Parts: sequence; structure tokens; C-alpha cells
Amino acid sequence: MLRSGHLTTDGVRAICYIHMVSAGGMMAETGLALAPHDRVSVELRPGHPIAGKVLWADGVLAGIRFDGWIDLLRMLGNESIDGFAAAAADRARTTLPMLRRPAPDHSPR
Repeated sequence: MLRSGHLTTDGVRAICYIHMVSAGGMMAETGLALAPHDRVSVELRPGHPIAGKVLWADGVLAGIRFDGWIDLLRMLGNESIDGFAAAAADRARTTLPMLRRPAPDHSPR
């Protein structure tokens, strides 16, 4: 399942599907005709635009670099943007136990 967002360039806004996203950019699928160096605005969350630039475009896929680093947990989380930091701070941090493979048995059979 792909996450959807909105992509705007030259005043034209369209839905986009997010294939990969990092703190510095994303690969998006869109029906907009994009070319390298196009300026874009991406909304991963409604009402929170992120400015960026197209690095490459190949058919319906485009690689976009954000103008600055974003906080992915904050942008993609299910919490409200304003309440996210406080809610996350209240949660207990848990760690998963290390799973270890048993040592091989080299004894003669």
C-alpha cells in the first residue's frame, strides 16, 4: 500500500503516491509532467507543505530533494503535529531483546 500526498508545481496541484521517503527527499509517482530542476511543493500531511526540487524524472516517477531536512516521525505520524512531541515524550521507550542463533553443535554424531 502506498501513502498518498499532494504535489504542486507551477500552480497545478495533483495527488501523488509516495514510493520512498527520507528526511531529505522522496520518490513520488504523479501524473504531473515534471522535469529536473522544477520547483515543487509536497504535502505529506494536509496543510504542511514542504518545498523541494525535482532531481530526476522518468515517466510517472520523480525524485525530489527537499530544501531542508524534515522530521519524518512528526510528518508521517498519526498524531497531530502540535501534540506529537508531548505525546511521544510520555511514551515509555522499549527495546527488543536480541535474538541469538544457537552455537553450532560440532560434536560427533
